[in-house]
Amino acid sequence: MKRILALILVFATALTMVGCAKKTVTFDIDGASKILLMSGSSGETVEITDPETIAYITDNINSMTFNRDESSRQHNGWSYSLRWYDSEDNLIEYIVIMNATRIDYDNYFYNEMDADVEIDIAYLEELLSGEPEADDTAEEEYPDVPEPEETVKVCYLEYYTFDDVILNSNVAIVGEYVETISRDNYTEQKFIVKDVLYGNVPDEEIYLYANSGIAEVSEIDYTYELSADIYTVGTDYILVMEKLESVFYDHDRYMVSADILLCEETDTYIIYSEPISVTDSMRDYIISVYNSAEHGEVIETVYENDIEELIGESKFIGVVNIEGLEVEGTVQNSNTYRCTVETLYMGENLNTYSDGTILLSLKKNTVEVGESYVIGFTSSSDTSLIYSQSASDAVFELGDERVSEIEAYLSAE
Repeated sequence: MKRILALILVFATALTMVGCAKKTVTFDIDGASKILLMSGSSGETVEITDPETIAYITDNINSMTFNRDESSRQHNGWSYSLRWYDSEDNLIEYIVIMNATRIDYDNYFYNEMDADVEIDIAYLEELLSGEPEADDTAEEEYPDVPEPEETVKVCYLEYYTFDDVILNSNVAIVGEYVETISRDNYTEQKFIVKDVLYGNVPDEEIYLYANSGIAEVSEIDYTYELSADIYTVGTDYILVMEKLESVFYDHDRYMVSADILLCEETDTYIIYSEPISVTDSMRDYIISVYNSAEHGEVIETVYENDIEELIGESKFIGVVNIEGLEVEGTVQNSNTYRCTVETLYMGENLNTYSDGTILLSLKKNTVEVGESYVIGFTSSSDTSLIYSQSASDAVFELGDERVSEIEAYLSAE
């Protein structure tokens, strides 16, 4: 088994607030007419204009007091971001949510000081999915929570020059377009790999991923359809992309960061509907720009078997009881469950909510609510309360013979 860990230099999320960071921060956000909510895992963005929904999200954040932790400048990865705008579309406030009790603000991490107060992550996920489930019990317990409004599927994207696109990428190929595959909430465009210009692309075919909806680039007042049918079957294209890997994907996902089309056969090179002027060969230019900057080293870890991979990729291994479904995934093959860790075989200092539970993302159709399993899982940081399974094969029924192999392997270490 091979596990690729790509340590790629990524531009950190830019926060709008500058200056000296406070040791304790509270928010008094008022007068917002719109909130932009973005998912850090999928890039999906929704525009919220319903006053009750805005009030609920804002009151939730305003009720919290955060204590400053370490700098966030050298960290990547986040769960959600929230931007508040006034009636004239001026930005009022911007925070990045790491988990239910931790935010990234003004280049520092902050943790909620009151263990009984949390950001309503499940509600944000419902807003992103646009498909809130009816739950009479939850409605009685939280009667003041408004039903999520109908959301507009719009992604607000940063403006990139052609060089930006290249420098933000980690792979580039020449590929022959085959077909577009439509999913419920996203599309995939299939290409046969003809040549790899740079990056790790081990497969003979790749899938270009895009959310369904509209992309808006405010800086140049430009709008385009995500996953638009711009390719011709049987034609070769240069694709400059970011490669994304996850145990929850059926295969690696590749994404482009701008509305761009590069076709040598027709001598078509455009970005945001404007021609790209390059005097050299397009392939040579792309490789030259990519090599002009330093990139993180790609480390390949080789495991002898699935059990070794599980242990090598896990921060924790233990017996976990699945108490209930918290969030049903819409853009990847995972659900998030409320769980209780009954026994730990590996790992220590597990962070839990005040009731002793954790949130754990697992592949769909691998567990049943009310049952217990041996699970290998990990987290994005030492303070996170949200965890995910650590390997493709990381969930085992208690009677599975591989549980004995895991226990024997850990005992031998």
